[in-house]
Amino acid sequence: MASRACWSIYLTIVMSIGSKVIASFSNEGTEFYVGFMDNDYGDGRDMYLYMTTGSNTPAEVTVTAPKQDANFRKTAQVARGQSVRVSIPANFKATGSQVENKCIHVMSTQPISLYGLNQEQGSGDAFTAIPVTGLGSRYSAITWSNQGQILVVSTQDRTEVTIKLPGRRGNTVTFNGVTHTNYAEFTVTMSRYQTLHLQSDDLTATQIVANSAIAVFSGSKKVHIEGTLTSDHLVQQLTPYDAWGKEFIISAPPNSQKYKRKIVSQDRHPNIGRVYISGEAASGTFVTEFYTFVRDYNNDVLKRVWSDSPIQVALFTQSMDSSTNMIDASMIIVPPVYQYRSRYTFTTLGQTTAEMSSHMTIYVASDTINAGTLRMDGQPLPLPFTRVASTNYYVGSMPVSPGAHEIYSTDPLANFYSLISGFHASTNGNYYVTYRDVTCRDERSQKYIGKKIVAGNQVDEDCDGRVDEEIKNNIDGKFHVLLR
Repeated sequence: MASRACWSIYLTIVMSIGSKVIASFSNEGTEFYVGFMDNDYGDGRDMYLYMTTGSNTPAEVTVTAPKQDANFRKTAQVARGQSVRVSIPANFKATGSQVENKCIHVMSTQPISLYGLNQEQGSGDAFTAIPVTGLGSRYSAITWSNQGQILVVSTQDRTEVTIKLPGRRGNTVTFNGVTHTNYAEFTVTMSRYQTLHLQSDDLTATQIVANSAIAVFSGSKKVHIEGTLTSDHLVQQLTPYDAWGKEFIISAPPNSQKYKRKIVSQDRHPNIGRVYISGEAASGTFVTEFYTFVRDYNNDVLKRVWSDSPIQVALFTQSMDSSTNMIDASMIIVPPVYQYRSRYTFTTLGQTTAEMSSHMTIYVASDTINAGTLRMDGQPLPLPFTRVASTNYYVGSMPVSPGAHEIYSTDPLANFYSLISGFHASTNGNYYVTYRDVTCRDERSQKYIGKKIVAGNQVDEDCDGRVDEEIKNNIDGKFHVLLR
């Protein structure tokens, strides 16, 4: 079972000051390919997609399952400041280790933020959906040490997906009657809208490589993480290799007792670089390899992690082990610092106070200079801050009401990311939001010449990672930007 406390959503925001973002990554888009992994019990509960938009023009959203059910079609109109929920039938959930037709396709006339909630009795988790503009063809999975799962969603016909196992002793995947182990590789050909679901023990560091863009999810069916009183479903949508980074700020969600960290590199070969952890002795550094290592921390420990080469960082919170630990097992893929932005539109996974209570934790780079720059729904967010050891980052907390919100900084160089986590009597959920202004072009290496530049509109119209620098000189220049 999951935590017996009421559902709570936590929004975590990290701010960095003065860093110019030259590459960016967004969870806002107009087309998404998503799916839901196997969950425990299978008591027939629907899954849910939550969505909101920052567009002044209402978004007309269509949700279909082209191969699973040609008759399944749901539409919704989403206005700015509105949270909309769409139910997905329970039998659209992937199962076993097999190819199925379980893809959910979402199209919108305006950019939206999309989140998925997979909930069964006593087992649930949430994820942030990544639009097609943020997908790639190379990924590495992160799961817990047992009941690991991977879900691949194909966006094109004749997609060849190669699975490369990490060589973990005793870890096997059985697919199409063949058992694969050690460093085995196997390739699966998929059609558009098909899903590949794989189950094993710990699938961390399994590589997924395709000849076209794919969406990839990983996590665990339902697991205990040290604590013995509760267990829960884990899921996150993975980011492709070219969205990984070299600097991260990490902490546990509020109310969690302990958390663990896993770090994965992109290469099987050692000696490609080192990973460093703030506040730890030199022995805390290690040579990154294709497999991962785990660290334990209490919930009040805040850390900066940086590396010589791109890495992927995941946090796992401990399962409930006493009445004082009121959060269940959960999984968080931590975005790198360079993806932080200065404005977000998001929705909580709960539309009334009866469904949940909410809390926001904010990380800011200057307690005295920038504490007053944050706004949510146009209102200031004055907060006390505590410093993250050995860094210039600070952390503070405040409640958040259910529904859709916009949060931004009036300082154009103050960038942050958001992490929302929560618990309910029957489920938990974690999902993050990252943002790139939707006026930016999506083509790779596209030189964008600013158009319709408006001073003071809190929009990065030239996609250079700075907001409203034209306020001082009334121009927004030309920049060469590499976009995912």
